[in-house]
Formats: sequence, structure tokens, C-alpha cells
Amino acid sequence: MTDRRVRAALVTVALGVVVLGVWMLWPAPPSGEAARTTAPAPPEGADRGTGSPKDTPSRPGAATSAPLPLPGTPIAQVITALKPRADAGDSRAACRLAVELLRCRHLQEYSQFASLDGVSADVALADKGHSDIADQFAEMQIRQIRMGEQCAAIEPALLEMADGYLANAAFAGEPEAMVRYATGAHHGIAGSSAFIRDPDFERWRRESPGMLLRGVQAGRLDAVALLGAAYRSDFTPYAGLVADDPVQALAWGIVYSRLSGATQPAFESSDPDIQARASALASQWHASYFNNAVLKQGEVPVQLQPLHLPMRPLEEDRFCEPPRAPSPAAGL
Repeated sequence: MTDRRVRAALVTVALGVVVLGVWMLWPAPPSGEAARTTAPAPPEGADRGTGSPKDTPSRPGAATSAPLPLPGTPIAQVITALKPRADAGDSRAACRLAVELLRCRHLQEYSQFASLDGVSADVALADKGHSDIADQFAEMQIRQIRMGEQCAAIEPALLEMADGYLANAAFAGEPEAMVRYATGAHHGIAGSSAFIRDPDFERWRRESPGMLLRGVQAGRLDAVALLGAAYRSDFTPYAGLVADDPVQALAWGIVYSRLSGATQPAFESSDPDIQARASALASQWHASYFNNAVLKQGEVPVQLQPLHLPMRPLEEDRFCEPPRAPSPAAGL
């Protein structure tokens, strides 16, 4: 195994541990005075257009009221039910279809580096004394096998259509599609730079920061943590598109901490001016976008689920469903 694959496998195991912890709990704008005193706007340079970058399938319009297939429905049945709807302009169907196709692609990619020198993640964790987490990983791997068996029957050409469906759903305003598109779910999980040769790369590069912000404005709690991280690091390709800003980073960190009930944000600053400006922004955004909500444990997820790590039973994985509004904080 090459050094790169070893590092990727180590990152995968570490990510899985973090994801497990989140799931067990389950509980960008430009700098300057205008950004500090008003609701955020898409970062400068973001493309505000709404046209789809794909010629096929056709760009959806507003989502219909028809229900999506139940969670855990076999992928082949999901495709049969949703592809005609997505091609006809149902944006929510396009979102769910894209996610199901991307799950297959991410699983295939993950399988290439899911072990450390032939040792699976659950064994590696058990050897380090993390037996409970190792058991959860073993259960996850069983779900991966189940999903992989379903994905094996899907034509590769159809899997490649996930990019277009995801983009169409995102540009049509589907909240989950906006977040997954903004963070580059269609680029894969291994950090390859091959996606920069995609003809739609420039469109994604322009759209990503503003699209992630629109995900927050649409009420996606997972987008809050992602946007905050983008303002304080360049760890991922999409984060590198957002200029680092300590005020914005701290403000979104405060919003996230208030939503999740944490006593303080994970990211702090010792600068009183940054603290004051960030706190004022956080109060405004927490009220405007989330009705001053404080989540109860198990109420609404606050992290975006990695598609290749099914930590929950497949029957409980809900993708592209209308969001469940969190409860407002007591006394507000």
C-alpha cells in the first residue's frame, strides 16, 4: 500500500470515529461592515445564476408533493421510481436520486482504501482498545456490504449521471442538494484532483461558497458547521474557496454551539473586538435562520452524513426529506 493510501485509510478510520460520535448523539459572506451588520450574502465572486450546468437531465422546477421512496428501499427500486420524476422536473426526486447514485460511487471509492495493510477498520480499532466503536464499525461494514451488493447491479453510465441530478436539485433550491453540491460530493471522497478537469469545475468553483451559505439560509444545520470550518481553514477544496475570516469563523461557531447546546464554540478568539462582532452576528443569524433553536438530543442531525459510512440502519437514513424544524429555546 502506498503512503498516500495509508494516509487516506488512516483519515477514513479517524473520520469514522468522529462520525460515530456525532451519530450516537444525533442531537460565504464577504468581510466588511455590510457583512458584519446585516444578514450574510453570498461571498464575493460567487455565481448567483440559477441555470443548471448539465444539459441532461433537464433542469427541475419546484419539487412536487409526491412522497419519496421509504428509507431503506433497494436502490434499483428507487431509480425506477424516481428517474422519470427527476427527468420530468421534480427537484426533490432529483436530489434523492443523486444521493443514492453517489452512495454507490462513494462506496466503490471507499472500498479501495478501507483497510490498513489488510486490517479492516473494526479490527484496527479493537486492537487499540476501542471495542465498542469497533462493534459499531463492524455493523456499519455489514450495511456497506448490503449496499454494495445493490450498487453492483447499477450501470456505470447511470452512476455517472449523479453529478447532473445533484446540480439540478441544488440549483432548484433543494436544501440537502445545495449542501452536498457545495461541498463537492460529486467529486468523490479520496481527495483526488481529477475533478478539476471536469467541464463543470469552474461553475462549481464559482457557485460553491454561495451555495453553502444558501444551505444555511434554508435551515440546514449541517451547513453551519461546514461554513464555519471553511472560514477558518482550507482543509478541503470547497473550504479553500472561502477566504478565511476570524469574525465569520467565530460567528458561525457560536451559532453552531447555540444550536447544539454546547457551552462554547470549538473555535475561539482572544481578540475582544472579534468576539463582540462575532457574537452580534451570531445572535442575528441564530434568530433569523433558526428561530433561536436549541436542539434536544436526538432531535435533528447537526452534521452532514458521509454517504460511504452508514452508521445508522439503512431504514433510518432519510435523504432529501423536508427538514424537521428544531424546537425554539425556552423563553425566546
